[in-house]
Amino acid sequence: MNKIGFLPFEDIAKADLPPKERIVRAARELFYRNGLHSVGVDAIAEAAGTNKMTLYRHFDSKDQLIAECMRQICADFLTAWQEVSPTCEGEPKRLLKLWLDFSFDRKTHSRGCALANAAVQLPDKDHPAKRVIEDQGGTIVFEPWITNTVSQ
Repeated sequence: MNKIGFLPFEDIAKADLPPKERIVRAARELFYRNGLHSVGVDAIAEAAGTNKMTLYRHFDSKDQLIAECMRQICADFLTAWQEVSPTCEGEPKRLLKLWLDFSFDRKTHSRGCALANAAVQLPDKDHPAKRVIEDQGGTIVFEPWITNTVSQ
């Protein structure tokens, strides 16, 4: 299974991508490495090879940027799930092993699950990113898988 959306961190600012995508990729990496509250918009803009004005043109606030990062993480996990699950029809143990191998690949996920880490750092249940995590995070993969596996 391939890693979705990962560029070496040092290449994000130089990547031939639209500014919004560079901002989100840089923010995802910085938030994952350093925590949501430890990273400022100046650092994100610099890592994305842009400036704060451009960042705020795309995102009304850092909270909205965090929410977009969580949406993309959820989408990446769903894409990965959709890639691997058809290869394991009728083999739920193999599917679970492949999924866990992907989810906990220490090369790209050495700090644990990005969604769980963010959820712990966001105690306000009304934070836009917390709502994304609660609405999309758990149900994206595990509820359908459990339902399908139990029915087999």
